[in-house]
Formats: sequence, C-alpha cells, structure tokens
Amino acid sequence: ARGAGRGGSMGSCQPCPSCPTGKYRVGCSGLSEGSCVDCPSSQCAAGEWLSGCAGDQPGQCDSCATHPLGFYNAGCGGVSPGAKTPCRACGPGQWLSGCEGQEPGVCRPVSMPLESEYTAKPEAWNSDRVNKPCLGLEGCGAGSWRPCGNGTRGMCAKCGACDNGHYREGCGGVSEGSCAPCGHCDPGFVRVQCGGDEAPFSGGTCEPCGGCADGEFRDGCVYMSGGECALCRDCGAEMFLKGCGGEDAGACLECSPQCEPGSYEAVACSPRTNRVCADCASQAACPSGEFREGCGGVSRGECVACSSCPAGSYRSGCDTGSRGVCETCGACPEGQFRSGCSGVDPGVC
Repeated sequence: ARGAGRGGSMGSCQPCPSCPTGKYRVGCSGLSEGSCVDCPSSQCAAGEWLSGCAGDQPGQCDSCATHPLGFYNAGCGGVSPGAKTPCRACGPGQWLSGCEGQEPGVCRPVSMPLESEYTAKPEAWNSDRVNKPCLGLEGCGAGSWRPCGNGTRGMCAKCGACDNGHYREGCGGVSEGSCAPCGHCDPGFVRVQCGGDEAPFSGGTCEPCGGCADGEFRDGCVYMSGGECALCRDCGAEMFLKGCGGEDAGACLECSPQCEPGSYEAVACSPRTNRVCADCASQAACPSGEFREGCGGVSRGECVACSSCPAGSYRSGCDTGSRGVCETCGACPEGQFRSGCSGVDPGVC
C-alpha cells in the first residue's frame, strides 16, 4: 500500500464540498478543497440574471423571461430568474401604467374630461381614458347643435324653440344657445320677424307702425303688435277731439266759449276743431261806399252799400261795422262853393 513504509495513510479522493446558494467553489483540486466565493452576478446587465452558478461553475448571464399581458417578472436579477406575477388591480378611478417586463407599474388617476371635451375611448385596467375636444367634431346642419361636454357626445339635435317675444341666439356647433328677448322699438315702430316659426333665430327689425286714413288712428301698435286702424271717437256737444292721428287716440276737450260781441266765429266748434273767435274789425275793409253788416256770433257779416242821403248832405261814418249818419254839406268861405258833396264824400271847397 501507498505510504506504508512511513506508517501514515494516503487518504481517499473526496468530492468537492457544495457551496451555499449564491456561491460556487474555486480551487478545489489536489490536496485542497478550495473555497466558496460569491457568484459574479454583478457582471450581468440590467434585465439579466446569472444562470448555472453552482458547484465549481460561475454561471452565465441570461435574459430575464418576459410574460404575456397582465403579468410581469418579479425579482429577476442576481442569481434569481424571478417569478411570473400578475399585475395588480388599482382602485376606483385609477389605471395601471407600465406593468410589463420586470416593472410592476404604478396606479395613476384616470384623466377626467373637461367641460368642453368628450370621451373618445374609455379607460381600461392598463390604459388611461382618451378625451378629445368637442370643437373637433363634425358640425351639424343649420338650426341644429350637438350636445357635447363633460365626457358625453350626443347626436345632432334641433335647436329648441323659445317663448313668444324671444328668439334663439347662439345655437350651433356644440352650443344650444339661449333664448333672448326681442328688443323694444322707438315709439311709432313695431318689431317684426323676431322669433316664432317665421324667424326663430332672428332678433328682427323695427318697422314703422303704418298710417291710417283721415279720421282714424292706429290702435295697439306696441312692441311686436302692429295694431289696427280705429275711428277717432266723437266727444259730444261743445266738445272737440284734439290730437287724434298716428298712434294717438287724442283727448276730448271743451270748446272755447261763444264769441263775444264785436267778434265772430272764424272756426266753428266741431268734433275735430275748437272754436276760434276773431274781431270783426280784423276783416278786410269793405269797398268805398259800403260797410260790414251782421258780423257777430257765427256770422262774419257782409259788405252792403251805404244808404244815400238827401240832396245837400252826405253820409258820414259809413265804414266797417257802421252805416253812419247823414251830415249837411259844409259851407265854404265867401267866393267859393262846395264841389262833390254826395254819397259818402263831403266834397271840397
């Protein structure tokens, strides 16, 4: 036997001892069992792990395994291949972003639509909600609008009708607009073509109320009503209607008192006119040899011839309003005579 001459034992070959996980043995040969050293996992890049590091083998870097949608590789790195792990569920109003490869992802809040946006695509467990501006939608036809906003996207709808005296303003696109009042016009004008079935989206225009025949006035022309022609009313005896015409019904007033002596009724008291008195003396003078007789009350009188006087006299004071009196022709100085004394002419010496 080997070594028997010295009295010692040659021993027997033994397998190299195993090392703990994460280590491998180096230097185990001959008379040395070697030692355990750390697996060289630091040599592997991100997304790799050290495979086969055991016994006396340092292993090699392999790529971390990938898993289908809904799973990720948890714990891959170092000397661990990781484990196929389900992506977690997020809470209400959240979605999971980035759960893939070796990443567990993070829960993020779902994007909420603005007042001017609609939801084009709803959120999923692994994707955010997609919201788009309402203004980017295809427009609706005239007289229509599309309800849109706060996540909703409706179909084209007809612009709503407004109450009488109102019209729909600003309806179109994604706005239903609002009912605006028809404006008032100046006196003598009426608003036409505002709202209603004829012009639901127009504020209309102001047009004249329109005239009526003599003896009539337009009654009820106000705001949006053109009114109609009505007869001027009769006020009764010794009364007259003042100001009836246009859009005014007028007012009943008492006629002025009867004309006083020395005046006459130039304008009579009638249903439409007041009594107007004028002085008899204000009339045009009568021709020579005439005077105005019968002026007073409702009569302006008339010019009548002055009465003739006996021979040797003439009529004096026969003029407007007076028939005069007969006066004796005046005597002339000695050596003269009176010529032309007759009628209303006193003659001359």
